[in-house]
Amino acid sequence: MSSDDTPSPSTSADVETAVRLGWVVAELRGRSWPDGPRPATTSLPDQPEYTLPLRSQRGYAAAQRSAIQTMMALSKLLGVDAEDADEELAMGRPWAEVSSYFFEFDARVQDSLAWRNEGAANGYLLARGLAECYWGLGPDSAWEEGGKQTGVSLLFLFGVDRRRELSRMLGRLKSGQMHELSAPAIAGSIEAWGKVAEDPSWSRAPDLRDELYEQVRRWYQLLVLDQDPTTLVKPYAKLNSPHGFFRFMRLYRLQIIIGIVAILLLTGFFAFRGQATGWIPSIVGALGVGGAVLTTVLTRAQSTAQRLATRMRQDAYTDLVAVAVTSVPEHPGSPTSGSAIEAAVRKRLLTPATPAPD
Repeated sequence: MSSDDTPSPSTSADVETAVRLGWVVAELRGRSWPDGPRPATTSLPDQPEYTLPLRSQRGYAAAQRSAIQTMMALSKLLGVDAEDADEELAMGRPWAEVSSYFFEFDARVQDSLAWRNEGAANGYLLARGLAECYWGLGPDSAWEEGGKQTGVSLLFLFGVDRRRELSRMLGRLKSGQMHELSAPAIAGSIEAWGKVAEDPSWSRAPDLRDELYEQVRRWYQLLVLDQDPTTLVKPYAKLNSPHGFFRFMRLYRLQIIIGIVAILLLTGFFAFRGQATGWIPSIVGALGVGGAVLTTVLTRAQSTAQRLATRMRQDAYTDLVAVAVTSVPEHPGSPTSGSAIEAAVRKRLLTPATPAPD
């Protein structure tokens, strides 16, 4: 990574803070929304008293208080005023007032970051957009109104426009701000969820919300905590689709064809050597050797093909990581949902940078 690609410490810190702020804004808004999602929590045993909970075991009120304090602290680091959050987001306030506060606060953050640090503004919107995929999802009955999708429907949250914009924002993250495979892996899982949202039966799967919560937690691990996405790949995991093999065949089809012809000609040379006389065996042998040499020359001379081969291996591994990162419900009545997920992942708009050939 060149020094030009490495973000300065202050810029990097602002982006990380903005990413965390964007995530907590979306989560806090969802927790404050009466119709918002409620992830399942693990209850603590009655005895002994005061057992210390993990984050996922904290009660709803405690989690909301923590989110408010986090939002205020992160806003202060970015120079955005949020001192009124405690009062404006107090329990029991009407949702109309709370939602209005979030709308105005979000505009305040965007306006403040846009002119000071475009990278931080991008990080804020990216994290908020990813977190909203779960925390902005409303009840099934609220997904449509008057025959049109609402802003709380799965199809809106994973619509074409939002998927494209989230992928663009992922691509704008500079080197060093997250693992090089995280952005394409997240982009691939976004495309997989787009496939779920577009399927009427798949989008109504009973465990959809649980799987979506697991999905955003994985995104949080990759984007906010900078987890290595390859740690999510199960041992001995492999792709089910022969897509990579067919790509290899297309890439090297000329060399393969010439190689096969050369083998056939050489085989013919040795087969006819003791039976035929004159110039026929010599021509067959010369053509066979010439074909073999030509195949070798073509293979070694095509640096572009080598680069494409590197890209192909890289894309295949990225597909594997993206599938591992993806958490979607099983398709009701379809045993081939795994292949559908792989196909959707390959439609991602991002891929890792290909290193220059040696």
